[in-house]
Amino acid sequence: MRKNFLLAVYEKNYTVLNDEGINYMVKGLNENLDKFIPAEKTPMLIQTAIMPFNGMIIYDGFISTADMQLSQELVSKAFEDYSYGQKIYSLLPKNMN
Repeated sequence: MRKNFLLAVYEKNYTVLNDEGINYMVKGLNENLDKFIPAEKTPMLIQTAIMPFNGMIIYDGFISTADMQLSQELVSKAFEDYSYGQKIYSLLPKNMN
């Protein structure tokens, strides 16, 4: 599933990518996204592809970022979605629309 996500926050073992209120708990095969994008820059818009791998969600290693300032309203919505949104740790074929 390749699309634009809001990189919301880093957790200890996951990068949280948000899409319309759904939090995808993503891992890297070799490196997690926090190795490339500092936590101070979150939340930020990125484009990547996520996919299932061994019961986890991983990103494909290709990331596009947009160097733009997010509105305070969007930042607040991102943290609200992170706090209260559904968290998805594994992708099944029915979830991959």
